[in-house]
Amino acid sequence: MRSRYITTYVRALAVSGILAWSFAGGGRTVEPLAAAADCGMDMRLLVIAADGTEADLPAITTTLDYLGTPYTLYVAKNTPGGLTADRLSSGCHANYHGVIVTLGVIDNAWSGILTAAELQALHTFESQFKVREVVWYTYPNDFGLVANGSAVSTIGAAPLMVSLTPAGATLFPYINLGARAPAKPLVVEQAIAYPSLPDPASPTTPIIKDASGNTLAAVTTYADGREILAVTFDSNAYSLQTLLFGYGLINWATRGLFVGERHVYLSPQVDDLFIEDDRWVDGTSCALVGKDRSPDSVGPTVRMTGADLVAVAYWQYLQNLQPTTANLRLTMAFNGWGATGVYARDTLTPVAKIIDPLFYWVSHTYDHPTLDGIGYAAASAELTMNNNIAKKLKLDNFTAANLVTPNISGLNDPEVMRAAYNAGVRYVVTDTSQPGQGNPSPNVGIYNVQQPKILMIPRRPVNLFYNVSTPADWTSEYNCMYRTFFGRDLTYQEILDFVSGQLLPYLLRGENDPWMFHQPNLVAYDRRHTLLTDLLDTTLAKYNGYFTLPILSPTMDALGKRIDARMKLQAAQVTATVQPGVSLTLTSNANVTVPITGLAVPGAESYGGQTIAWVNVKARIPLTLPLTLPPPTLEIRLPTVPTTTMTSISTAWSIASTPTIDSASSKEEDAKAKKDKREKKDKKDKKDKKDKA
Repeated sequence: MRSRYITTYVRALAVSGILAWSFAGGGRTVEPLAAAADCGMDMRLLVIAADGTEADLPAITTTLDYLGTPYTLYVAKNTPGGLTADRLSSGCHANYHGVIVTLGVIDNAWSGILTAAELQALHTFESQFKVREVVWYTYPNDFGLVANGSAVSTIGAAPLMVSLTPAGATLFPYINLGARAPAKPLVVEQAIAYPSLPDPASPTTPIIKDASGNTLAAVTTYADGREILAVTFDSNAYSLQTLLFGYGLINWATRGLFVGERHVYLSPQVDDLFIEDDRWVDGTSCALVGKDRSPDSVGPTVRMTGADLVAVAYWQYLQNLQPTTANLRLTMAFNGWGATGVYARDTLTPVAKIIDPLFYWVSHTYDHPTLDGIGYAAASAELTMNNNIAKKLKLDNFTAANLVTPNISGLNDPEVMRAAYNAGVRYVVTDTSQPGQGNPSPNVGIYNVQQPKILMIPRRPVNLFYNVSTPADWTSEYNCMYRTFFGRDLTYQEILDFVSGQLLPYLLRGENDPWMFHQPNLVAYDRRHTLLTDLLDTTLAKYNGYFTLPILSPTMDALGKRIDARMKLQAAQVTATVQPGVSLTLTSNANVTVPITGLAVPGAESYGGQTIAWVNVKARIPLTLPLTLPPPTLEIRLPTVPTTTMTSISTAWSIASTPTIDSASSKEEDAKAKKDKREKKDKKDKKDKKDKA
């Protein structure tokens, strides 16, 4: 029996067709045009704050950071009178191609936050260069709006129901309005909202309304040509309204052409495949929470069967028939020792050999040792032996470049990391709940200190514990841990609702961190459903109620390459200058791949109704691309599943037994397997000590 920890991580946050495209591929170099003139606009947003303490400011910057969109933050209090014409432009060159102000009072003379000269410079700049402005939150006394009644507070109260107007539906085309699937109500939560009406004297178009027909967001156009989109409800970085509307506001401000990209990711990684884990059984004393048994102790364990894996494969097959989850795929982090015949009546291994193409496979070491301090030789053997098992099983979607270390151990051990690099490992995962292992900034990773050429991908732990296999088990352990927090016991459905509510924001904001699970979570407790698929079903039902965007499940190394490209882009000095309607020029001091949303060039990706070009830019060589090309012909992959998928599932089912979760092997066979493992470990420990001596 293996030592294991339980993650007690809780974060209670407020809350189509797909291009047949290689996720890991770089950009496409397009034949450059002649160098552009000095005029044009820098593809950078100007974010103006009053004093930098506004609650809405993190909502703006977090949205931009997830997109990877460049911006400059100007805090008016820090540089009084500093928003001059020279800061905004130079002759015919605009330094920004969009403006966002945190509060409406900033763009009002009576507040004094900006001087009259600063406001004149801002308005002239926006009018001259046709730069749009988003007012993230305002009282409706300007911007084509007039107040209509008292403020509405949803802080500690029921959320405010809102809806999109026809004009709003064009600004937020990714929001589900019920055309293809049931839509969830759109709401504003934990906020102050100001009902308003369009000013009859202004050309104002409402885009978001409440149930009474009051306007809560609208676009207005001034006589000098300025366009302003103003919102009358506030938000923070984690508000549902930020996650729902934030992208649309940025996209409107930039006219749909900006540096950066948005995708929705779901990468469930299931650890410990082929070996058994401790099992928390309903009725276990709460005093044992977080106390792992030693390898020599006796207690209940659980290991998936072939029938369990078939049930999971069939669940994934059904998901792949849906538009948003056509590309959903689970990743299995496996320990090859469990596939070598040590388990009697093993149906899991032969089934896995048949349906392995349906999943991604990642090494989790041979027999799951804690890697810290085991030495170079032992670490190298763990990796080599597991890679050999992958070859023996003929796992299709496997590469030695990916590694999930047991218990996220060994990442700071120089010998272990040296062994990993020499074994071909280039990507490992961390645990974001541990200090120093989270994302330094959205959607980036960490280069390993011991081996900088190994990229550590932050991975999210989930409160679906490693040792639970049935609803009763999970409910029992969850309530042991969180009874005090909630003040009562939760039911299984309430736990699913709460934990899925924690996961939903990761999808809505486009976070690319994989999620951590374990093989007991894939036991088919009623021969069809599993805890993990129940949780994902609940999460996806919420997601599909809000968004229509397709979900991506890249391989671990493809994700690593995308993260590495963003990190290199962040470290470089890149400029992007657009000649509106004509061309786009990119320069960089290093070789980088720059994602440009809205750029339609040959090879561009289509996602969510927009093109995304991944442009390779060479160091110190300006690259100019035309904006006048017709949209590229894109090959669209519809959500269809090969007929061979069901054939392989049917074949696997024919050889899979259907035991209960406690009968994967008899008690005697379990005891023999554990004894053999202990003896093998003892021999290896003695050999390691001898090697060190």
